[in-house]
Amino acid sequence: MTSPRPIADPLVIPADVLLLRGGVVANEAMLTGESVPQRKEGCADAAVDAASEAEEQGQGVEGAGAGDDVTNDGVPDLTKWVQGQARHVLFAGTKVVSHSNAIAEQS
Repeated sequence: MTSPRPIADPLVIPADVLLLRGGVVANEAMLTGESVPQRKEGCADAAVDAASEAEEQGQGVEGAGAGDDVTNDGVPDLTKWVQGQARHVLFAGTKVVSHSNAIAEQS
């Protein structure tokens, strides 16, 4: 994995963004009041990591969280799903402090 590259002038995200690959360190203080910047990772990268970890533990890909986001009546629980995806989402108003490139991470 490459080390994050600092950005001289932090970029303010104008709209909610789903991060697919790579990673960023984001300052969400304007939104949450949290003073510590948060690491966000691409959802595709996280899915591969979760599947690999589940296979190592002998659970198979199904053990990587499949089915956790469904209510008792079989309807998807979108609130729970969104909360679980927060580490992959940059919300409008968030400042990106540094980033790492997905292409460089693959090599």
